Amino acid sequence: MDDVGWLLVSLVTASFLSLFFSVVSFALATYSSLKLNEAFRVKNREDEFLEFSERAPNYLFVMFSLGIIFNIITILCVDMLFGGISDAMLKSVLVIVISFLILFNFSLAIAYPVSKYVGERMLVRITPLVKTIYIIFWPPVIGVMQVYDLFIKRLSGHIEQSHEEAHEEKQDELLNVVEQSRMDGVVDAEELAMIENVLDLTEATAAEIITPRTELVAIDIESDRDSIVDTVIKAGHSRLPVYKKTIDHIVGLLYAKDLLCEIARGDDNFNIKNIMRKAYFVPESKPLRDLLHDFQDAKQHIAVVLDEYGGTAGIVTIEDILEELVGEIRDEYEKKPPVSFRLSAEDVAEMDGKVYIDDLNADFKIKLPEDEDYETVGGFVFSHLGYIPNSGESFMYGNLKFTVISATERQIKRLRIEKMQITEEEKI
Repeated sequence: MDDVGWLLVSLVTASFLSLFFSVVSFALATYSSLKLNEAFRVKNREDEFLEFSERAPNYLFVMFSLGIIFNIITILCVDMLFGGISDAMLKSVLVIVISFLILFNFSLAIAYPVSKYVGERMLVRITPLVKTIYIIFWPPVIGVMQVYDLFIKRLSGHIEQSHEEAHEEKQDELLNVVEQSRMDGVVDAEELAMIENVLDLTEATAAEIITPRTELVAIDIESDRDSIVDTVIKAGHSRLPVYKKTIDHIVGLLYAKDLLCEIARGDDNFNIKNIMRKAYFVPESKPLRDLLHDFQDAKQHIAVVLDEYGGTAGIVTIEDILEELVGEIRDEYEKKPPVSFRLSAEDVAEMDGKVYIDDLNADFKIKLPEDEDYETVGGFVFSHLGYIPNSGESFMYGNLKFTVISATERQIKRLRIEKMQITEEEKI
């Protein structure tokens, strides 16, 4: 075989190797984890998936580097094939055009569709070959990569992320993918909100969704049957906490169905202790995701939330957690509560006293202090005045006029805030 024949063999070989490494590189860069895991499972090699996915970026560096090498070899072969042409300009044009056509077709036009439609199945089949190539060529590649990685990291001012920051970034990436899916019509706004709520459930705690102790309906363990029945009817709840002497000493839970069974038996020696069930206690810091699992494992529906001193902070139910995921859930007996925050005019807002300060600042475009010993707007009013104001009472805070719409002796229930125009004389 003459020199031209060897050059043609070399050119074909380099072109197909360029195609191979381009296909593998595209497949490694774009594979679906679900499809790849399924492809490993079909081959009864599911245990290899985790190791492969962890090393995939390193595999990609090696395959991409080898693809570049064989692209260069392809160009050199084309250049040598036209070495007999004396006209330098004509030779350059031919080398550029022929090299472009070969590399465009083999490294892109063919490689990308192959990786797109059979990438995961191909990666499973050639995993041993990929690992072998990786073992041989990874040491020189990693040496070069580490030098440039260190240089560019310092040049860009990159700061290493903590585990929590990396976790948040991954959540943001997931939400960006879901948001793009919403824009593409794959998921709707309600499904997007539910996915966001599921992610938030990991960080939220019991303290954020409790029914506070000031709003608890509870039963004194010394109460007689008639008063207990009356309390259960008025409350309309299927489960009520039972306390001894004070609400801070909850000793159990009363289920309405247990009370009905006891009444049906017609026993005159009624004692709530005989039908009372054990209470389940959790700290305020309990993550909602863990609490939901505990509810499922223990077959509980209600938990008593304790503060740092062991007193009763409130209660949380499985329904409260589900509402964090799917929104408000009401039965046919539950009255519709007033909207927690409502703009009645551009500069006037009406809200529940339990609205969080940071949410109010964001929604109403104001700047109430957030770094204090309170979290809600009701807490801010109480802290600012030093007492619980009466209904109808008003006061000024900067250019904001606060009016108490509804309040009890122990709680500020509803407020109205107006943005007032302050004149120059009033400022002085």
